[in-house]
Amino acid sequence: MIEAGEITKEEAWDVLTKMTKMNKASFYTFLKELQKTLGCKIIKGTIVDRI
Repeated sequence: MIEAGEITKEEAWDVLTKMTKMNKASFYTFLKELQKTLGCKIIKGTIVDRI
């Protein structure tokens, strides 16, 4: 929707939080549970693939 110009990034964040009912606190709770389930630390990262 962002790429199509239908909504802005800010609007997309609002839509996402309404759809998932997730806020900062619930996201970190989810992240902790995911790390516990997978048995590893989850980090935010970027992969650069150069051809």
